[in-house]
Amino acid sequence: MNKNFTIFYYIMTEVLLMIDSRAKNMMMCSYDLDCDAGTGHWFPIFYDMDTILGVDNSGVLRYSYNIDDAVETVYNASANYGTYDFNNNWQANPNYSVLWCNLREGF
Repeated sequence: MNKNFTIFYYIMTEVLLMIDSRAKNMMMCSYDLDCDAGTGHWFPIFYDMDTILGVDNSGVLRYSYNIDDAVETVYNASANYGTYDFNNNWQANPNYSVLWCNLREGF
């Protein structure tokens, strides 16, 4: 992975509340790829930015700016492993992404 661009992508999706741009609205591209040698650099690119600045897929302003993907399960495949329910019981999030979990923990 291209570290700098991947971190930039994560920050942009956080700042602009790009609700599902870390999952189904993210595409991966590469440059200097050599499949035979198993080398090259990969990076995420933006795709279908219809959920941005707190707007959901139906065009309704649904999310406030202070939303935290580590606490709420809003971002699909975000950097959260789960959340606490109303009874303070841990509920695992089956949609978490290893990429975003590792990036969040590392940086």
